Amino acid sequence: MPLALIERWQKNPIHQALAQHPYREYVLSNIPNLLGLWIQRTTVGWLTWEMTHSGFWLGAISMAELAPSLLLAPIAGVFADRYSRIKVLRITQGLIFLQALLFCLLLLNNLLTLPVLLGLVLLQGVVTSFAQPSRMALVSSMVPRQHLTSAVSLNAIIFNLARFLGPMLAGAGLVWLSPTILLGCSATGYCWFWGVLWYLKIQEEHVEQVRQTVPTSLIQSIRAGLHYARQHPLLGPWLAIFIILCLGVRQLAELLPGVSDLLFHQGVEGLALLSSGLGLGAVAGSLWMSQQPHEALPRIFRFSAWGLCLLLVILSWSPSFVLAVIVVAGCGLLLMVSGISTQTMLQLEVEPQFRGRLLSLYGLVLRGGPASVLCWLGPQLTGSGWNGP
Repeated sequence: MPLALIERWQKNPIHQALAQHPYREYVLSNIPNLLGLWIQRTTVGWLTWEMTHSGFWLGAISMAELAPSLLLAPIAGVFADRYSRIKVLRITQGLIFLQALLFCLLLLNNLLTLPVLLGLVLLQGVVTSFAQPSRMALVSSMVPRQHLTSAVSLNAIIFNLARFLGPMLAGAGLVWLSPTILLGCSATGYCWFWGVLWYLKIQEEHVEQVRQTVPTSLIQSIRAGLHYARQHPLLGPWLAIFIILCLGVRQLAELLPGVSDLLFHQGVEGLALLSSGLGLGAVAGSLWMSQQPHEALPRIFRFSAWGLCLLLVILSWSPSFVLAVIVVAGCGLLLMVSGISTQTMLQLEVEPQFRGRLLSLYGLVLRGGPASVLCWLGPQLTGSGWNGP
């Protein structure tokens, strides 16, 4: 029986992706890095609340981290295409580690003020914005084409688990330890990942191609990336549909408090159940996608797009909170399926010298779509006093 299980595991697509040496080292070392990210985010939120007791400043701190990615994503995509992506990651990860270390030292010496905290979070947002396209585009240099879906799915699994475990660990640490120790743990996770990045040896094929083909102007490079996306026979329509999904569906997680309270009058307990359902669905979707062949991705994406539209209609008219939790879990699954299939197709179909720019567009849509919709939809729901059907 153990031998049979071992043989099955060796044939599993996740095992085959992890069998690639650079990717295995990269993804395993990224676990403490992502845990550190979510521990720091939770700790910084608590420190902000302790300093101000203001919802406005909590939002300002979140915006300081998010806004740079919305503004700098196109430039970061050009950097990912013009320069060695592993070198970009080494530099940005080192800066993130130094930022976290400075955070810890300032708090330890009682020198952390609100303006300093805001500045450090803004710095992290800027650095992370430049790292993100290179981080995503690097995956295709570490695993063969046939294992890309599994690799992207595994990254999503780890990210979602860290998003769940990180705040939980931070909450326990704030009760039993101190914010300084938590920020020190975050810095340690960043440092570990930084060290592994220097150890990795990755062959990147895009650098020489880009030196010969990319325009010298930054604006021309951005325009060339957008033109490539529009003219691509498969990815042009695909990205258009993905943008519509992000504008119409991906804000669901941010709207769950209103769904729980306004539609079903369940309060914070209902929010916890809905959020858990969304997270479990996302992990299940990632696991399912890790087993799918890349040839099936167009069909899977079409199914996820239609499925999300149907589930949202069911959610808006659901007479039962239990049904709503099930539907939200289904939305989490299909949201992850659509995201993984889109990112994997960008890795597979885009020429190496354009990959960073198109993945930066993917990240911009992924993060900016929900924010833009919420700016309009939140006041509408509040002002209308919407109580559901």
